[in-house]
Amino acid sequence: MMMTARRTVVTLTLLTLVGWAVAQQTDGLRQKRLDAPLTLTVSDKPIGEVFWKLTRASNVRFTVTDETLAALPYAGQTHMDVQLRDVSLRAALRQMLRPHGLDWRIKDGVVQVVPSDALHRMCRRATFDELVLLGRLLTVELSADSQARPVDLLRRASDDDDLALVLPDDLLGEDLAAARRRADQVLPAPAAEWLDLLAGDGRTWYLSGDRITVLNRSDQVRRQLQRRVSLRYQNTRLVNVLLDLARQAQVKLTLAPGSLNILPRDVRNDFTLMIDDATIAQALEVISGATGLEFSVIDDGIDARPALGLKVGETTAPSDGASAGRDSGRSRAGVIMRTSFIGSDGIERDVLMPIFDLPADMQEAIERHRANAILEMQKHWSAGTVEMNDGKDVDADDDDDLVPPALKPGIETIRRRATEEAGKAVSR
Repeated sequence: MMMTARRTVVTLTLLTLVGWAVAQQTDGLRQKRLDAPLTLTVSDKPIGEVFWKLTRASNVRFTVTDETLAALPYAGQTHMDVQLRDVSLRAALRQMLRPHGLDWRIKDGVVQVVPSDALHRMCRRATFDELVLLGRLLTVELSADSQARPVDLLRRASDDDDLALVLPDDLLGEDLAAARRRADQVLPAPAAEWLDLLAGDGRTWYLSGDRITVLNRSDQVRRQLQRRVSLRYQNTRLVNVLLDLARQAQVKLTLAPGSLNILPRDVRNDFTLMIDDATIAQALEVISGATGLEFSVIDDGIDARPALGLKVGETTAPSDGASAGRDSGRSRAGVIMRTSFIGSDGIERDVLMPIFDLPADMQEAIERHRANAILEMQKHWSAGTVEMNDGKDVDADDDDDLVPPALKPGIETIRRRATEEAGKAVSR
């Protein structure tokens, strides 16, 4: 028995070493191909076709990410030109991509074409004119000119006399002069790199139309959290849900030590969230309501930690006032309210919020409506039928063998919850 165990350990160790060696050899071959000279001409072709041809010519696999297609003016129909003459692919990639506001990275053995940081900070699909302007900022070098205003330097680089530069109040006067001296030290350099240094620590910038706005990084994080997404997480670990949301917003996620361990095991390991056309910020609000985690914006991303007063195994922190003692042993974490309003611009917007964020009198009214709905459901159940979410009526007294398997879990859940909730409603 001992010999078998040792033999198994040795075999697994050898397999691990072989796998590592193969991965290293594959990566080495990929790096060699990126540095090999290449000649290729592609004129005015869709971006997907360009990188398909580049894959065939170089034997290096390329892919254009969904985030890239969502940021380009015409998505997959955005056209590119490529002219490579006996130049390494590694050296040519930046030259190819920067005029289009793009960048590249290697992930899982594939060279991914991704949005540059500046393109991602726009938080929406760029127009053709914006992409051209951004490409110039990323590629055209500035020359030192201490007499020119910052906006004049940027207008020269972009060839756009209408370009405006919006600075925050704390970057004016003497602070601007110091920032200017700091930024000028890197010249000559692309306008975007100079602009990064002008903004300084704790700030960044984004392009919209003919305007460049410098702002605090925390405000930019809030902008990126307004990206609209459709989400489908089914029985997923909560940490993976949070990491994926942070990835989609391209912000850093900071988890306070032990912040997830305080939650019930089923919440941590078996989380489900389905939302259509909502912002990432709204998704975080729903998660906050369903778990008791609180999310705050920091300079480089979002910080997640348990709500004050949240105890081990709970998913909702106690609130103040009369509602604090009501249903103290019952979690209201999953109770989310969705409401709509039409703004002054005529656009209808949805707002998602946890019920316990509402005033106490509104919470009481909603609880009464919930209790009435439960009693009505109990009446229907007593009558022998219950209507499922798909509109089918199922006889509660039918033999289970006659009930379709897909409907059995729903019937059992309604049977159990109807009895429990009706008893609680009556006791109130």
